[in-house]
Amino acid sequence: ATGQTQEPVYKDALCFRDAAVLWLDDSRERWKPSSYVRYQDCLEKDILPQWGKMPLREIGQEDYDKLINGLKSRLKGSSINTINSILKAIIKYSLLNRHLEKSPFDLSYPSVKKGGRSMDILTAEEIWDITQYIDSHFTPLTLGILLALYEGIRLGELCALQWRDVDIEKGILHIRKTMQRLRQPSPEPGGPKTLLHLGIPKNGRERTIPIHPAVLEILRNNREECPEEYYVIRDHRPMEPRSFSRHFKYVLRQAGIRNLNFHTLRHTFASCCVEAGMDIKVLSEILGHSSVKITMDRYVHLSMQYKQSQLGNLELPVFPSINRQKNSRV
Repeated sequence: ATGQTQEPVYKDALCFRDAAVLWLDDSRERWKPSSYVRYQDCLEKDILPQWGKMPLREIGQEDYDKLINGLKSRLKGSSINTINSILKAIIKYSLLNRHLEKSPFDLSYPSVKKGGRSMDILTAEEIWDITQYIDSHFTPLTLGILLALYEGIRLGELCALQWRDVDIEKGILHIRKTMQRLRQPSPEPGGPKTLLHLGIPKNGRERTIPIHPAVLEILRNNREECPEEYYVIRDHRPMEPRSFSRHFKYVLRQAGIRNLNFHTLRHTFASCCVEAGMDIKVLSEILGHSSVKITMDRYVHLSMQYKQSQLGNLELPVFPSINRQKNSRV
């Protein structure tokens, strides 16, 4: 009848796998290759084995709860949050393209908070030990460890750093690329399943950071020998992040330091900067974080010595008469 609102026409029912593939293909051009591979892996390993053949419209709250509760027994909270984000995006895409009339389940349940153990940082003694080892065993690889400790750059950014990114005269580093080994989404038969990918840094933006004076002289002394297209920690060939991480652990063993993750250097840098009184906004920009909150919540781990020194600055009344009294309790 004229003037009546026409009911929306919904497309033929899809199984969940088909809806997920449509979403992946539609979104691929907007993502970094590493994001695409991560979401694809998450779907193939954690979601599609359970939901792949299920009709999209028939998936309900009970199915969602069963999926999440089963994954919680083997995945971290951050991984569960990624799965929630993927499911939310697929549902949103399906609603927009009329494969669904309404959301089939409540994505806010169960609530999964990011947690986990706090990241270790190097102690003052360990910082001394590793810098002394580097001083007596200096190579481009140990220079890389020094850069991570004094500049706070990520492992992939360090592996992608070329001498053209080092401005000795201005005393700055240009962080333009990051190096990652990624699984190829559709490898050729008999071809490599992974590739070394050079892409933009995390958060999708380049940044420029100052060089610490102690490191600047070392870079100056080594810059003249290297063409600008050479990589700082190697030569004309890039070094794979996993290989450099293994070398870092070798250095730790040689220096008599406990086994730590390479990312510990970045956390140590951030914590030392805060203890030295650096403005937190400055630190956040050097680290390349999207917000100051991330810097404070995830990257600052203050030492007990620093906490004790800060507590000593607190001025409160003293009680000399109490200190002179003996314990009168029997």
